[in-house]
Amino acid sequence: MHVKTTSGSGAAGLGIIGTGLALALPDAKWIGWLLVVAGLFVFIFDIRLERGHIAVGSSKSVRERLKRMWPQYLMVFSGCLFFVGLVGFLQLNVSPPEKPVTEDTKPSPEVPIAAKTVLISANRPMPPTRCRIPTGAMAIFFGSSVAWSDTFPFTAIKMGGEDALVLDKEPSTGALRIKHLRLYDDKGAVIAQIDDGAASEGTNKQQPDASRIIIYDHYDREILFLSYLNPNAMVLRGVFRHPTVEPRFLIISETEFIVMPNRNSTSEACMGRASLEMNSQEFGIRPQ
Repeated sequence: MHVKTTSGSGAAGLGIIGTGLALALPDAKWIGWLLVVAGLFVFIFDIRLERGHIAVGSSKSVRERLKRMWPQYLMVFSGCLFFVGLVGFLQLNVSPPEKPVTEDTKPSPEVPIAAKTVLISANRPMPPTRCRIPTGAMAIFFGSSVAWSDTFPFTAIKMGGEDALVLDKEPSTGALRIKHLRLYDDKGAVIAQIDDGAASEGTNKQQPDASRIIIYDHYDREILFLSYLNPNAMVLRGVFRHPTVEPRFLIISETEFIVMPNRNSTSEACMGRASLEMNSQEFGIRPQ
């Protein structure tokens, strides 16, 4: 019994197998496409198996071979379409492997709204300061200027005669709580509000960790940053406005507090037990 193949059937077999491998093995698809290219070479150069030997070349042209063997190629084309459809169907219905849960991929636990206004003391060092802080008092850093308080609640900022930021400390746990907050935009609309430790709906806030809270305006610009460094120190920065004070407003940066729009700035002030207060006529440090 002698085995005899044509170049067309050999090319068709390589093409079908190669297409299937290329689709089924996306990580090693070059193997499949290599077989497809080999199938093209087999057909173009008429490489075939005759009587146990490999024969190359033929007196018939490629056009003649195509005309004579078109039913075989139609079958090959149908087979390729079948493989493409089958592999596509299998890939759509196979669930990707689950990624192992690591510290980077572990989802953050949902924090209740009330808890997001409470800060737990970290263990970070106090920034350097020339100001003397009484033993047992908490230092509040307004940029590089420092106030302190040994009693709570503590009004840190007043704008237009109203409390803008009031902080409270829980005696039993030492946690720091935002008791009252009002932040306005330049149109006079309230964009962040906290009353008795509960944030109003729509307040855009984040809590990177238990010791920090950040609040943003409608344009995702930071307007309040609080960091409870350690039981005796916290850092405050932000942008404070009030409808009755405009166009004046207060910016507290990492290094200074600035009265806008005149850009009068203060840094490295030892404020004592005092708060920052601004109205339409003046700005000052008011003892408590």
